[in-house]
Amino acid sequence: MMTPYDEKGMVSEAGVQKFMEFFLEKKLDGIFPVSNVGEFATLTFEEKCHIIEICVSMGSGKMKVCPGVTDLNLDRALELAEYSCEQGADGVIISSPYYYPYGNTYVEEYLRIFLKESPLPVIIYHSPRFSNPVSEIFLLEILKHPNVVAVKESSGDARFLISLLERIKREEIDVEVMLGWEELLLTGLVHGASGCITSCGGIVPEILRKVYDSWTKGDMESAAFYQQSISRITGILGEDGLPYGYKMGMAARIPQRMLQSRHMNELENQLQTKAEKIKGMLDRELSLLEPKQPCRN
Repeated sequence: MMTPYDEKGMVSEAGVQKFMEFFLEKKLDGIFPVSNVGEFATLTFEEKCHIIEICVSMGSGKMKVCPGVTDLNLDRALELAEYSCEQGADGVIISSPYYYPYGNTYVEEYLRIFLKESPLPVIIYHSPRFSNPVSEIFLLEILKHPNVVAVKESSGDARFLISLLERIKREEIDVEVMLGWEELLLTGLVHGASGCITSCGGIVPEILRKVYDSWTKGDMESAAFYQQSISRITGILGEDGLPYGYKMGMAARIPQRMLQSRHMNELENQLQTKAEKIKGMLDRELSLLEPKQPCRN
């Protein structure tokens, strides 16, 4: 889930509510607020809490709400997990600490302590592009922890994904594997993944649902057709990087201010103009979901 802002650069409560209304309308199974694409690293603790409060209050009983709680400060990560629990969240999502190149000893201890102390079930966010990498051996170790219910696998490496899925199956580890790269959804499903937690899950959930539903029905041709649609979309959105390429995609569906800084209005206007063009692309891809009308003589 992305984070919308108001003209003063503050988190837009009305924007978060509009996002939630959209997600509920599209019947998402769950959401990941205070996420990577949601620019968690730029948000204050109070802003994170406010987003979580809105999402849980609107989503409770209708979808799973699992906020991100990753923080360089382990105590703050646990404090946000406590707050999420108090609000009624279903779980929390955490990655290894980011930015500083910590050694393995620190990273592993950070995650072990968090898993022990978290008041909510945990989804491990494996994101080596943005946080300190962990070995497959250690990842498998923590996936066996009783407080871990799933892993969001965001390496983008198909070979690593397949190896991980095979090891989880072989060692009978009771966790769900959720794809963090929507381009690999069908590949993951074929090898035993359960679904995805991705940026496009909030932008074009209808198409991702088609990939999943087609696969579960055994219609591989349709699943591949819709997977190709997702790849075309991410190819365009990815041109402008993360998060703003994807924020333009979200703005194309739900209008929002994308940039947090009020000093970047010129760039904001440029992004809004490009979002209008992206809307045309998304409309074309979404039109593929519409049933074809029979030809009439």
